[in-house]
Amino acid sequence: MSTPTPIGTFSLVLHSHLPYYRKAGMWPFGEENLYEAMAETYIPLLNAFEDLREEGIAAKVTIGVTPVLAEQLADDHLKQGFEEYMAAFIARIELDRFRYSDAGMLESTAWDKGERIATAKAAYAERVAAAQAVEDAKTAPPARPAWARKPEPDEVQSELMASKPKAVDDEEVAVAEKPASTKPSPAAQAVAVAPAVSLPADEPVETVAAPEPEAEGDEQLLTELAAIEEEFSKPRPVDARRELAEYYYAWYTGRLADFRDRYRRDLLGALKALQDDGCIEIITSAATHGFSPLLSRDSSLSGQYKVGVETYKKHFGRQPKGVWLPECAYRPAIEGENEYRPPIDQFLKENGLEYFFTESHAVQGGKTAGYRRMIGPYGTIEYIPMPERPQTGLSTFQGYWLPENPVAVFARNEAAGMQVWAVDGYPGDGWYREFHKRDSNSGMQYWRVTGKNWDLADKDFYNPQMALQRVHENSEHYVGLVFDQLKAYQDANDKPGHVVVTFDTELFGHWWFEGVEWIKQMIRTMSQGSGIKRVTIGEIMAEDPPELAYQLPESSWGAGGHFHVWMNPQVEFMWPIVHRCEQRMEELVRFVPTPRNELEGRALAQAARELLLLQGSDWPFLVTTGQAKTYAIDRFNEHVERFDTLADGVLGGALTEAKVAAIEAIDNAFAWIDYHDFKDRQERASVTK
Repeated sequence: MSTPTPIGTFSLVLHSHLPYYRKAGMWPFGEENLYEAMAETYIPLLNAFEDLREEGIAAKVTIGVTPVLAEQLADDHLKQGFEEYMAAFIARIELDRFRYSDAGMLESTAWDKGERIATAKAAYAERVAAAQAVEDAKTAPPARPAWARKPEPDEVQSELMASKPKAVDDEEVAVAEKPASTKPSPAAQAVAVAPAVSLPADEPVETVAAPEPEAEGDEQLLTELAAIEEEFSKPRPVDARRELAEYYYAWYTGRLADFRDRYRRDLLGALKALQDDGCIEIITSAATHGFSPLLSRDSSLSGQYKVGVETYKKHFGRQPKGVWLPECAYRPAIEGENEYRPPIDQFLKENGLEYFFTESHAVQGGKTAGYRRMIGPYGTIEYIPMPERPQTGLSTFQGYWLPENPVAVFARNEAAGMQVWAVDGYPGDGWYREFHKRDSNSGMQYWRVTGKNWDLADKDFYNPQMALQRVHENSEHYVGLVFDQLKAYQDANDKPGHVVVTFDTELFGHWWFEGVEWIKQMIRTMSQGSGIKRVTIGEIMAEDPPELAYQLPESSWGAGGHFHVWMNPQVEFMWPIVHRCEQRMEELVRFVPTPRNELEGRALAQAARELLLLQGSDWPFLVTTGQAKTYAIDRFNEHVERFDTLADGVLGGALTEAKVAAIEAIDNAFAWIDYHDFKDRQERASVTK
């Protein structure tokens, strides 16, 4: 039986990236961010791909892994750190398992009750002591002047006896000391917890019975204690966190077991095996996600993409076909009076890269959608829309060649992207887990979104079963949405179209807890006679390459569609520093074409690493969003300082083993890097004319 012709094709593209966190803090910013993504996104996603493969379904997802992320996932220090993080995290869940169990609730109630009773008694004792202090002040003898002689012991005793209050008769004492019950009187308990008073050791003191509190005070204390007893004698409902703690314990221990047993601590190796089997396609990016259009030297652009390709080859054993431009930021060629800057695609072609991605507005024209300000970590970005471009008449249902180089570009489908990315999209469903509210002791997320614009204090408890039901409904709805998009295109153009959707990988699992399961169910549903063919972008390039060429304008997928997120008054101070370091790296290559010794060679290689790390787009991004402003500025300055330390040492002949080794021990990515790749290659305008 022949397979029916599909109505069109669909490609899910995921962009996996995190800053370089190795040995750069833990919480709230640092290695812990990587460990969270590993536990909640990368390992679950691998599980989904593997489970589908076992069902006979190839995921056909195009997934980008930035070189700086790949280097961290392969690092032994970070692998060990992940295991330690997970052990500590699971231990906190174990405490919650007890805390919300019957025994734990009983212990917590008893502890709380005991604390409140002790507090009530202590407060009453303070009232008694304060009242007694007032009475003592009335009868206290005047203080002796400093020059007065110290009386003899027998004189002190006589004075104390003379001022002793008149004793009450036996009947009064008996009434006062008669207990109200078999327990010690509240007054006696209160006196027992009253603070002791220290007196000079050289002055004998006669023991005097503590005064009994007034009847009114006794009644007040008894009332307080009775209220506490009544409150804690009431039956307590079962806390919903009891079952959720058990659920999370099983879930997170399962992810640690996956890391150790299913993937043998090698997540990159598992991705490679999936690619080798044709289940997924892995693409690369610039080495450290440097914001390409704002780099001033072509040597840096060349170095970023060359290191990106070489890192990919190291980990995945083949030449990559596709690349994710950092922040989808593109600029065409620039020709000034004295200088020519090639378009970004020039550096892709030089490194054997065949395609990349952009936003829908960059191809279609019109208004920018501003995806990355609507959900997850991007809600604080100031949105300044790009002026509306003229409509181009082009569609995102096909790819396009760049006119100067044989490199293709694919744009995100706006309707299919917004359904997942926008505030009103699937992740905002009230039954899904709330990201921002956490248990004050364990940090666990026990609540659900509940409703739009609800205060965190009013959120309802999470229900994994109901969330799973919504995943099933949302995945089916999405397959229908993609089908409708492709059907409308085919009806209008009499040919099949191609829907591409691009997302940050970390949106799924980490920010949208149910997101990985949604991907898995969506792929499964789409594979069951939906009429939609799932393909990787590499397969589209081989089976149905672009027919038209189009000059992509300057653009990004940042808020507003331009470069504002990475170049604005908050972060503009960074760029002159970046540009100075770029030129200084070229100076190092000129000054030392061949290292004079092993230490100098290591220092030059490390300087190239630091240059790449300080160029990362993460630092201005984190400042602009306000997520980690101080941390990002500190990290940027640290890499600049290390770069300058190494450059000064090379140019001034003042290198030391200790200094170089200390920096290498922290920033050890790209161990094979060749500093010659950052040789000056700027072109003069006259050369190109």
